[in-house]
Amino acid sequence: MLPKNWVLDYIEEVAKPMLQKNDEWEYLRLIEVYWHIDESLVKRLAMRCLDCCDSEIQELGKDCLAKLNNPNRDKVIEYWE
Repeated sequence: MLPKNWVLDYIEEVAKPMLQKNDEWEYLRLIEVYWHIDESLVKRLAMRCLDCCDSEIQELGKDCLAKLNNPNRDKVIEYWE
């Protein structure tokens, strides 16, 4: 297993080329991965979704932020729950 601090230091930089494709599938897969790593990663990516020119990616960002703001979030293990 990689040290969490190391992952947090590098994952966003490594993910940049994937996000430059502006592909909803890529954004969603990263949200799912980030969901298991760190809430602040998820929030930053969701905010980036809102700034995207693609309306489907924007909607993904809105949905993601709603999940983060859910009062029962601490009981949610997987993004899709």
